[in-house]
Amino acid sequence: MPSPSTWQVHTASALGAQHVAMGKGNEDAVAVRQPDPDTVAVAVADGHGHARHFRSERGSALAVEVATELGATVGAGIPAGATAEHIERMLRERTGPDLVRAWLAAVDRDLAARPVGADELHAAGLTKPSPDELVFGYGATLILAVVSAGWLLCAQIGDGDVLAVTEDGRVLRPVPADPRLDGSRTTSLCQPDAADALRYGVVSLAGASIAAVMLATDGYGNAQARNDWDTAFGTDLAALAAAHGPAWLGRQLPRWVGQCASSDGSADDVTVALVLASAAGWRPALPANPDRTTVVDANLPAGGGTIVMNDHTVPNVPPPGRPVVIDDATVLTPGRRQIGDDTTVLQSPRRPGGDDTTVVHSAYGASPAAPLAAPPVTSPPAVVPPVTSPPPLPYAAPPARSGPLSGSTRETVLLVALAALAAVAAVVFVVLLVR
Repeated sequence: MPSPSTWQVHTASALGAQHVAMGKGNEDAVAVRQPDPDTVAVAVADGHGHARHFRSERGSALAVEVATELGATVGAGIPAGATAEHIERMLRERTGPDLVRAWLAAVDRDLAARPVGADELHAAGLTKPSPDELVFGYGATLILAVVSAGWLLCAQIGDGDVLAVTEDGRVLRPVPADPRLDGSRTTSLCQPDAADALRYGVVSLAGASIAAVMLATDGYGNAQARNDWDTAFGTDLAALAAAHGPAWLGRQLPRWVGQCASSDGSADDVTVALVLASAAGWRPALPANPDRTTVVDANLPAGGGTIVMNDHTVPNVPPPGRPVVIDDATVLTPGRRQIGDDTTVLQSPRRPGGDDTTVVHSAYGASPAAPLAAPPVTSPPAVVPPVTSPPPLPYAAPPARSGPLSGSTRETVLLVALAALAAVAAVVFVVLLVR
């Protein structure tokens, strides 16, 4: 297990293609705080895109600022001999409520320094907003991760992903899922019971051989072709880290994030923070199928042709742009996206009597994520967006079961009340007539 002082943090954020077309800014935010070599606090936040969240970009920026400040303090104060249960109880009973209070206080200060203007109110469909509606305007999700004293501490509200990756590429999701997140609605810091909506996770770094932690806003996961992309992420991250080292991953991250934010990906803002152990002993797991060659990176001649890798010849590779069909099911597009220049072969196993025919693609192209036991014929850390990925899911409504009532909801409640009064009046009238 590497020393905590060897942790590196790489971040990248890209404006979504949809926001570019609409002339909007990046509503994501990311922050890193490392008060001492033993403690790293990282946070990403995603401001809601609905018109009612008229200052969500400020809400996300304030969220990562207060979260990393508090997270660094909490991480530095983990007592010796603490257990996972003790740390999680501390997060749930003290850190979570403190985090929400700190964010609300930051929102109040921002409103005092920058009063809401008439243009903002008009765009949000508000006239005389209540204090709750003003806070609602700053709505954002948040993911916080703290690496300190041999522990990984996580807190999350809303959507997005936080993954812990072991040295052999296995993936852990330290924070439990929230069944209220249905793709179009999310819990949020702006809801009245935000402290109760936070979820937590605590992992022993040494016990799980954690070598990387990834935090991402939901635009990243929405750029993937399959729901189980996280498994391929771990497999590919371990392979790339073993082949190129953590510094190379950091240099590639902005390109991968940009591709996820493009019109070929989710078209949403995408922000990723990658925490890597410099001295990790990466040992990517070998694919279970012995009849394939797994290639992370390869150069394909412009017109197609044959590639020779570690004495293994792969003939008749088509030129960029033409599809390769694998097992009559998986379609890759060689050369569609070329990342890196080196040819890296993870393994080229051949068993006696086995089929030596292998399929190799020379780019991290539009390919589905593979399960851990299958050959990782996938994009690098599953970050290259598939061409067939679905469009981003907008925040079409206030947070589920929470938050101040929207205008349409208030109108519905008023109509129901009026209808009830009319019904009562009708009954009274009938009774009087009968008498």
